[in-house]
Amino acid sequence: IDQHREVFNILKGQSKYGMGFVALRVLGDDKKPAHLLVIEDQMRQKMFVVGNESVDPALKEKLAENGVSYSNQGDRDMPSAVNKFFSDCFAFRVSSRVIAAGHERYLEGQMIGAISGVVELPQDLDPASIGNVLAIAKVDPTIYTNIVKEPKPKSKPAAAKR
Repeated sequence: IDQHREVFNILKGQSKYGMGFVALRVLGDDKKPAHLLVIEDQMRQKMFVVGNESVDPALKEKLAENGVSYSNQGDRDMPSAVNKFFSDCFAFRVSSRVIAAGHERYLEGQMIGAISGVVELPQDLDPASIGNVLAIAKVDPTIYTNIVKEPKPKSKPAAAKR
């Protein structure tokens, strides 16, 4: 049960390992629906976005300056770029003692579980890596996760003095 709870927490952006995953539906340049699969590394304050739209190189550079990497889902290099992102995520967590060395595969499995809960994947999938999973994910996510953060409850105003 704890394993499934962590997958759910990744989708809520509340992973104890500082990972998040959301799928967003957007309008592309041609005004047709497009998608963005967003992987968040909260501990390093970085994101990796996989989409089905090409992005202007100048925009990609600006995004990168702000800790956001972007790759088109159809790009040949996309799986290796995603895998490098996760390699850095896992190395940071091991060096920060968030996870023990050797537990990277467990965390990768949790992320793959979260991704498979949102996008359509083949039934006989043998996930070699997160990058490979995102490369074969069906273009239209079947579920879009909620990106609206729940507002913090407002504190009650102090009682008026008489």
